[in-house]
Amino acid sequence: MHNLYKNIVLIAVIISFFLVNTVQLKAQESAAIPSQRLTLLQYIIDDNRPVLVSMLTTAGLVPLLSGDEMFTLLAPPEEALLKLKGESPEKLKVILSGHILKGNLQEKDLKDGLQVQTISGGSVTVCRKKGTLINGVRISAADNLVRNGVVHGLQGILSL
Repeated sequence: MHNLYKNIVLIAVIISFFLVNTVQLKAQESAAIPSQRLTLLQYIIDDNRPVLVSMLTTAGLVPLLSGDEMFTLLAPPEEALLKLKGESPEKLKVILSGHILKGNLQEKDLKDGLQVQTISGGSVTVCRKKGTLINGVRISAADNLVRNGVVHGLQGILSL
């Protein structure tokens, strides 16, 4: 009877060990989805950017960032975006459209003096002095590659 109890405990320990390791592996697998498989919108959701996602939704730009066309998103920090709360959808669309560039532009493509057209029809200017600046705002997290473009984190909101 004592051996039977030992065997049951041993089997329970082995099964528990197997289940814990399986759950941990599944969690690691889901966390390791390469960002290149995500769209721009999925990436910013996955990057825990609720204010940006909310404002893009209000501005009607979600379909654009969820499609197959290539764009470069210059993503302001959440804290800076909070200053825009309460703005009209039209105003948000103007501001955020000025943060979306046509094409897939990695940091190496952003040459000093380059003027790049935004989807709003305006343009932004690149400056390469002690890092990369767009209209005077520094890129803080460059080259987050996704399926339909690239995301560059900014240190502030672009003045347009």
